[in-house]
Amino acid sequence: QAQINPHFLFNTLNTIASFTRTDPLRARELLREFSSFYRATLDNSGSLIPVSREVAQTKRYLTFEKARFGEDRVLATFDVSEDIEDTLVPAFVIQPIVENAIYHGIEQMAEDTNIYIKGILDGDDCVIEITDAGKGMSEEEVEKLRLKIAGKIDSNGGSGNGIGLKNVQDRIHIAFGDQYGIDIASKLGCYTKIMVRIPITH
Repeated sequence: QAQINPHFLFNTLNTIASFTRTDPLRARELLREFSSFYRATLDNSGSLIPVSREVAQTKRYLTFEKARFGEDRVLATFDVSEDIEDTLVPAFVIQPIVENAIYHGIEQMAEDTNIYIKGILDGDDCVIEITDAGKGMSEEEVEKLRLKIAGKIDSNGGSGNGIGLKNVQDRIHIAFGDQYGIDIASKLGCYTKIMVRIPITH
């Protein structure tokens, strides 16, 4: 939590503060939603939660990013099978990956971000894919990111350097073992896809 949240907290509070001047009603709505978001953050910390709750929390997160950047600049589509909605996952598995996609799309490239979140049943496993139509990565960059996530090279803290993904990977390994976790597929100039694999548990 300490690694993922402070940057987001600062930006969201600034966004709400700006709406208090331009649209007080919207500011109040965002503040209520922000309260619900952080209440769920505290309640879920360190626990396994249903995929449906993680999806709901990610949608709350996107509410604040849409308010910050503009409704039309952050486009997210969810396609999560009912078969996996009750499957237990470590809290904060999807949201940090979505945050990563927004960072690389809007904050780094000043371009709109289009994100597709898909969840499917794959045998005895649950697979969640988060794909962004962004700048993509070369094969060398993908391999370097894999090494960072595996802890074989230093992430060096801060946004955009793999620490959020390593955080997700570590917590999946702790919960379910090293045979589960995340993998990456990317094509330079086209997309990046992060695949999360966990066992079906209820």
